[in-house]
Amino acid sequence: MDLQEAGSTARFLIGDRDAKFTAAFDAVPADVSFPKDGKMSAGVARQWCEALGKRANCQVAVSLHAACDTASVPISWRLFLPKEWDEDAGRRSRAGIPDEVRHREKWRLALDLIDEAIGWGLAPKVIVADAGYGQITAFRHGLAERLAKMRWRIEHDYREMKHGLGLDHFEGRTWRGWHHHATLVTAAHAFLTLRRLDPKAPAPA
Repeated sequence: MDLQEAGSTARFLIGDRDAKFTAAFDAVPADVSFPKDGKMSAGVARQWCEALGKRANCQVAVSLHAACDTASVPISWRLFLPKEWDEDAGRRSRAGIPDEVRHREKWRLALDLIDEAIGWGLAPKVIVADAGYGQITAFRHGLAERLAKMRWRIEHDYREMKHGLGLDHFEGRTWRGWHHHATLVTAAHAFLTLRRLDPKAPAPA
């Protein structure tokens, strides 16, 4: 599996098996943090950690979610790489960060994910982002449309993936390993979402 497969399983499950969902979804870029100890985990740095509500040692990932009135699922991820990692050859090597991966602002990563989804043939009705992205003029200029107030659904995704599926339980340190972990969590979340949306699915005993 490579980096782009972090959302491909969910894309298959949602895009190929529930056309109604992808025909009427909004694209929602967001980011989530993972508190960490030490300095060797890929992308770790002292930065704003939303999970703790303060600056702390953590990783930050940007995700793109497909959302509609009834459900939402992440379809792609990028682990944010702070600037200090660009020139730290030792840490980059240990964490397995590809040579071509360099610091890129979160809003640029969000645009990359949106472009990637469009390249997959997914066409969101609208693109929704919270104020943290909307305040950046360059990000707004990179979007054709923008609405607000769907962050609550994405926070629900994050809570479910962290508390129920172990998104924040990854203890490895490598770039590739983190994205493999996100792939498996994304696939599990997509499967559970489809089960909830399927009126024929048997209720749990």
